[in-house]
Amino acid sequence: MPKRIITNCMVGADPEFFCQHEKYGIVSMVDKIGGKKDEPLKLGDKPGFYVQEDNIACEFNIPPTPLISENDDEFPNEMFVQNIRHAIQQIYENHLKKYDLKPVFQSSAIIAENQLQTEQAQTFGCDPDYNAWTKKQNPKPKSKNTNLRTTALHFHLSYDNPDEETNCELAKIFDNTAGLFSVLLDNDNQRRILYGKAGSIRHKKYGVEFRILGGNFLSANHINQAFVLLNMTVILFNKGYRCNYRLVQEAIDSNNCDLARELLILLLGENKFNEFMYLFEEISFNEKSYITETNNK
Repeated sequence: MPKRIITNCMVGADPEFFCQHEKYGIVSMVDKIGGKKDEPLKLGDKPGFYVQEDNIACEFNIPPTPLISENDDEFPNEMFVQNIRHAIQQIYENHLKKYDLKPVFQSSAIIAENQLQTEQAQTFGCDPDYNAWTKKQNPKPKSKNTNLRTTALHFHLSYDNPDEETNCELAKIFDNTAGLFSVLLDNDNQRRILYGKAGSIRHKKYGVEFRILGGNFLSANHINQAFVLLNMTVILFNKGYRCNYRLVQEAIDSNNCDLARELLILLLGENKFNEFMYLFEEISFNEKSYITETNNK
């Protein structure tokens, strides 16, 4: 039976980040922004940009971009990063600056008790997500430390005639690429207590939402490389590659850096692996750059 080819792929995202005050640390954004999951606020004048509160964090949406462009003058990864950049700049200018807050990109944090006194701050996991490896619903998020909160960079992939089996196969390959790199690049080992275990997805009517990456990946070059790895995921899928290595799941869920490195070298070869690591480490800008660039306009 011939392997499936997926076509007309578009990529969107709904990233989250914490907001920090120089004196008070990470603070709750409840009632500071407005906007809810089912009723987000429009962000700026460009179409497709929205912002909302999610637990204590700030979440935003960007318009989808093509995964691959047939136009030699278009670079989808750069378009995607520019959309992320534009959204964060707009959020800072319109919602954070008046409270002396700045975005901070880390995948989890232990939040002060006085920031967690609202019902919204105690609400987790509005909709269930699923495990592509077990094909079962993931348990409702629960931590022994009730002050633990997390952020994420969720990729949304649309494609023609989506189905759940294809979503699961794509998710396992994305684990094999971006998921393993996240073990090496994100020093946070708390987020996966609540979210982001291997194979974490939501099935969507247009395709699939990948939920494995933490908010640490909002630093620009990490976003760019993650976009490239999503592109690689689709290419591998269309070439017939399928990831059935349970060791991939084990490496991610246990944050095992040595095993993640071995599995990436097995997939990519040592030279390509080293090239990706070099590009990931060349961070082109961070939280401060979003702000300073906005202020210099």
